[in-house]
Amino acid sequence: MRTKRALYNFLTDFFPLILITLIGLLKLKLINVNLGEELSGMNTLYVNIMTYLSIMDGGLASALIFRLYKPIADSDTDKISALVSGGKRIFNLIGAAMLVIGIVVSFFVFFFFKREAGSTITYSYMQTTFLIYLISSVIPYLVVVNKSLFEAGQRKYVTNMVLQSFMIFKSIVEIILLMNGYGLIEMYLLLAFCNIASSIIIYFLSKRAYPEINFKAENKDYEMLGDVKNLLIHKIGTMVAYNIDSMIIGVVLGMAVVPFYTAYQYITDNLMTMIGKITYSVTAGVGDLLARDKKRAFEVFNELNNLSFFIASIVCVPLVLVINQFIDVWQPGLFNTNWAMAICFVLQLFYYVIRMPLTTYTNAAGLFKETRLCPIIECAVNLTLSLTLINIIGLPGVLIATFIAYLVSDYFIKPRIIYHQVFDEKVMPYYGKNLLFIALIIILSLGFVNVLPFFDFSGYLSWFVSSCILFILNFVIVFAIYKISGQANFMNRVFDMIKRRVGKA
Repeated sequence: MRTKRALYNFLTDFFPLILITLIGLLKLKLINVNLGEELSGMNTLYVNIMTYLSIMDGGLASALIFRLYKPIADSDTDKISALVSGGKRIFNLIGAAMLVIGIVVSFFVFFFFKREAGSTITYSYMQTTFLIYLISSVIPYLVVVNKSLFEAGQRKYVTNMVLQSFMIFKSIVEIILLMNGYGLIEMYLLLAFCNIASSIIIYFLSKRAYPEINFKAENKDYEMLGDVKNLLIHKIGTMVAYNIDSMIIGVVLGMAVVPFYTAYQYITDNLMTMIGKITYSVTAGVGDLLARDKKRAFEVFNELNNLSFFIASIVCVPLVLVINQFIDVWQPGLFNTNWAMAICFVLQLFYYVIRMPLTTYTNAAGLFKETRLCPIIECAVNLTLSLTLINIIGLPGVLIATFIAYLVSDYFIKPRIIYHQVFDEKVMPYYGKNLLFIALIIILSLGFVNVLPFFDFSGYLSWFVSSCILFILNFVIVFAIYKISGQANFMNRVFDMIKRRVGKA
């Protein structure tokens, strides 16, 4: 039953994501064309501000889900009621605090916006649109505990179907609104409607699925607050590192530049999400393995490291070759795409993929205290270098700064901690093997650049056919090299996982 539910969770998460991503391509194009670069950049600014405000929850949703696992498994109704009642009060307070702070921020949001010459955007328009977006974004906090119950009970597919359905509906209606000349206010009102409707449905579904749970129990349990001290600093670091780039670009270079940045980011972010959902299935069970057999856990770590570099090789090599051509076909004439931007964004996707084993083992081993300096270093390096390089080489400087921050704060620190404290092994062989993987990616990229002139990228169909050919050629070469060199040991793990899920579903 657990395997079947895990499969449902994956299917209701992954495949709607593909549809939403495809719809989003048209939506983002219409936003840039119909609303203009300034309003598009303003929308990105609001998203970033709300992301910073969400730091207030301190990772409590994850902590609540973790605390619910055991009582749900033990059918301990009293404990579950105490946890969800305590969680409900906490998240209601967080939502209220975000609303109050957001209202205060609305009076200053205009100062984060560098207007272009002749801009017609007014202070009152910015405040009004931000307040509507703020209220819309706070609404889901009212049902965090209801969603957490489903996820902790391995029934995330229930909330997935509700949320993904509304996301698809919202994206389609947004396209209709944009095509008929409507703007941000109408889009944000639609967001508010969808969030209210989906929250109401999730609330009643949770009451129906868990009738024995008292969401207003007198005995409230706040033990999840004890996990915040370790989770908060990591969440702050992640939020700042991920969102600081577009804010710096907006303030220094102007909001009109942000849509150019967002076009690349949309592609790489969605690929990151898809890859993350796929690899999550392969990494499941690492925590239990660490507790039982550290030698086998070390072997699995090496398998996952090989897998992550294999995925990075088959995705990043063709992507860096065709991402500019796709943007030119997708939004013709809007942006001056270039190799520097393509390489910088693909480098960030590359690092996201290869850090998968590090993130998995850091979380599974509970190394939050040992790695607490990583997000602090990442924020400091990223902010300092971004502000310096953006004034020297422009937009690519921010992306280069982010990649350097990842290396300094994460890649040069976490492997040492994991190898020394978890495996009791030397870390240098890890770096040595990875350098060979990186050399392979560089060689393949340089080799394929020479054959690009033989491919046609003038339209969607020709781009798709050419990209598929490049992907298949690259895949065959990479797979052969990994197989011949004995680095394809992860294949057995992947095939076993597929067999288990298909066999038990």
